[in-house]
Parts: sequence; structure tokens; C-alpha cells
Amino acid sequence: MKIASGPQNLEALLSVKTVSIPSFQRNYVWKQENVKQLLDDLLEAATRNENHFFGPIILRSHSSGGVVSEYEVIDGQQRLTTSIMVLSVLRGIARDARYFKPENTELVTSITNFFTAPGVAAAPRFEASPIIRSFFAKAITANPPTAKVTSSR
Repeated sequence: MKIASGPQNLEALLSVKTVSIPSFQRNYVWKQENVKQLLDDLLEAATRNENHFFGPIILRSHSSGGVVSEYEVIDGQQRLTTSIMVLSVLRGIARDARYFKPENTELVTSITNFFTAPGVAAAPRFEASPIIRSFFAKAITANPPTAKVTSSR
């Protein structure tokens, strides 16, 4: 088995055709406190204008013609799935004219490109674990309605 360094950030990881959670992985099990901890870590890094160390993600790559066309997530599913959910919420906020001008589509386009390849309809870049894949595709990666911003404080 060959071990190699792969993508160094989420954008690079999702630049391939598909990143999927294989059927042998356990289902998504993170609770609210796990998600909150990740969000707190991201907020702290952003406040200090630093990158956040996401932790290792172990992938199995599949190539076509020498080019990686798919990754299967062997380890890191919980963090990766949660990150896609966070991006979905950010995409919804970016579409809300109360927070961003409707004519400024650059942010929405940038975030949307994490979900599907430009110009490729219904081709998700990320496929959740098989048990939640259908729900996840409809509720998270498809095109959910605009999110509403509220505060729990």
C-alpha cells in the first residue's frame, strides 16, 4: 500500500469529482457538543486570523488516467460531514439579502462550488454515509432555502 500526502485544505479535497463515505464506515454520530467544539475552534482561529488545524483525514484515492477522480474517507468522517453542514448554513446566509447584497454573487458561488462542480448539475462533490446519504443530499448539498441568522446568546 502506498501512503502519500493528499489535499491540504477542504477546497483542495473537494476539487476532485467525489468525496464519499464508504458503507463500511459507522454513521454520522456527532452530538451538539461535538459540533459546538469544532465551531468554537474555527471561530478562535478566525479571530486570530490563523488557519485551523483540522486534524488528519485518511483517504483512499481512486484514479482515472493518473488523475484522482474520487476519495473515500477512511478516517475524519465526523469532522468532514460537519464542515459540509456548516458550509451549507453559510451558503444560506450568503443568499440572504439582509446580510449580503443580492448582486454580490461571488460569495454564494464560491461556497456553492464546495457542493457541486461548476456547470455539473446534480453531481455532488461530497456523499455522506450511506444511511444518511439521501437526506443529506436533499437537505444539505442540494440547494436548501435561505438560512435565518439567530443568536442563542
